[in-house]
Amino acid sequence: LVGTSNGSTEVRIVQLETEEYEAAELTFTVTVTDKKPANLAMESNEVSVMRNHSVLVPFSTESDGDVSLYPEDEGIVHADYSWNEATQRYDCYLVGTSNGSTEVRIVQLETDEYEAAETTFTIKVIDPADLENAFVKMNFGEDVQVGDVIILVNDAAKKALSTTQNKNNRAATDITIEDDIAFATDATEVFTLEDAGDSYYYLKTRDGKYIYASSASSNQLKTSTGTSNAAQATIWFNEGNFADVVFNPDGRNTLSYNTSNGGIFSCYADVQNNGEISVYRKPVKQIVEDPYEEATISESTYATIYYESENLQIPEGVKAYAVEKNDKEIILHEFEGVIPAGQPAVINGEPGTYKFLVTEESGTEPEANDLVGSENGGVDDEAGYKYYVLSWKNAQKNIDEVGFYYQVGSKGAWANVNAHQAYMKIVQENANANGYSLIFGDSTTGIKHLDAAIEDGAEVFTLSGMRVSGKNLGRGIYIVNGKKVVVK
Repeated sequence: LVGTSNGSTEVRIVQLETEEYEAAELTFTVTVTDKKPANLAMESNEVSVMRNHSVLVPFSTESDGDVSLYPEDEGIVHADYSWNEATQRYDCYLVGTSNGSTEVRIVQLETDEYEAAETTFTIKVIDPADLENAFVKMNFGEDVQVGDVIILVNDAAKKALSTTQNKNNRAATDITIEDDIAFATDATEVFTLEDAGDSYYYLKTRDGKYIYASSASSNQLKTSTGTSNAAQATIWFNEGNFADVVFNPDGRNTLSYNTSNGGIFSCYADVQNNGEISVYRKPVKQIVEDPYEEATISESTYATIYYESENLQIPEGVKAYAVEKNDKEIILHEFEGVIPAGQPAVINGEPGTYKFLVTEESGTEPEANDLVGSENGGVDDEAGYKYYVLSWKNAQKNIDEVGFYYQVGSKGAWANVNAHQAYMKIVQENANANGYSLIFGDSTTGIKHLDAAIEDGAEVFTLSGMRVSGKNLGRGIYIVNGKKVVVK
């Protein structure tokens, strides 16, 4: 039975008479109603979580249909859920794995009684390093380092060592702790660790003073404008993830928390039953750059580049070319956007160092490329060939005479190139003793000598795309009305 419309109707089943059996008839009533809505709902459609931390987000439903979670970007958040019998709702567990924001879709399947349902919420993963007042708890197995910025906390009381110096101790101040992240206030003392030698540290306060144990035999913690043996401290973590902060090289004074007088921090010769200390460290912003390779273009405005297994995105302001030998000239054919892996190239641009991003795009292979790439650098001197490297034609360094020529002292018998550069290797009988100048395959972009002054109103650009005046141009290559020209 398939219900097609709401309402009630009778269904009559009729069976015909046979030679052996009488006719029969049966009637029953069918009522068709709408399925109930699942009422799938969350308390909030926007949730935040710290990177490498978790957050619990409950959601409710009246249906017993199967539930699935679908993060749009699984690289940003990991999502899981379970049914909470006590609250009669689902608990959604979200773990932030990478900085960013993504949507999580909750889908509940249709049942005999309930409709299918779907809801979406946004999860934002925050790097604690982006929050000026966030400090992350240090645990067993970690080590402090010179330059670390830390605060000292008693987790049980949620008290931090404060900026208020009493006569012989430091007052405590309230602090907020979420998971293993503490949020400092202006009243929280923030220390910078300085090197005191032999794995000892000086704890430098906000105002440039040093905290120290003022006596080896009494419970006193003070500050001084200078360093001393009493200010030297070791910091290490036990398996309970608490820290032993011990002053004096002989280890007689241990920092501890005391609930007296509203809470104080002091340096005790005998720790007794005072409260544990936790160290929270200011996280350092992790800057993750896209992978790239670098190449430097010299004053000639040319260079070569070669990477055997990486596709390279050509940066703005740079052009890249495959090389085709044509009799006594070299014709350059431009790569569009990407230099494919294993393709050596001539690059052209303003002098400087450029980043070529590694990309998954493979680019387009050229029809011809007579360059040879060197992945690791070194000398190539196979007999029967002549060798040419990219260089000026001579010591005059005319910018329009850059090309492939014999390396100094080689007479073309060898080439010694650096890693990730390219050269030419030509069968001896086809080689040109004078080297090869560069000619562009597209005549509209061919390099030409500038024999006359640039006309007024001409559009003049540098190779990086900056428009400039046509008057008093410096030596170099320019684009004038769409054509490359050389100013000597």
